[in-house]
Amino acid sequence: MRIKLIPAIILGQLVLSAYLVHAKAQTELFCVIGKSCDAVQQSVYGKLWGIDVSTLGLIAFGLLLITAFTQHAHRYNRKLYLLCIVLGVMGAIYFIGIQLFVLKQICSTCMVIDGSMLVVAWLEYRAWRKGY
Repeated sequence: MRIKLIPAIILGQLVLSAYLVHAKAQTELFCVIGKSCDAVQQSVYGKLWGIDVSTLGLIAFGLLLITAFTQHAHRYNRKLYLLCIVLGVMGAIYFIGIQLFVLKQICSTCMVIDGSMLVVAWLEYRAWRKGY
């Protein structure tokens, strides 16, 4: 089940990130819960190194999905996959913290993306503990 669930979660992250990239061109973002998505995305924290965080997420989740499918091809692919997960978790914790403690506004789409990154890491950790 883990083998099918993780790529599905990552694909969901990729789709939501693509939605955020597309929605940035629109006048207002759709927020599943609440009304703060636009405020969060347009904040000073909505860009990293001059690039929209949603665009960086799209690239990162694309790379994560590729490494998830190719991790068993070579041992370096597995290491790259695990590195992507670690970086993804660090980013997720950072962006959740920014929303909760700095902006004090929640983008529900962003929280789903970041929360699902934590779920992916948890599933991989559990699989590692079981020896998969």
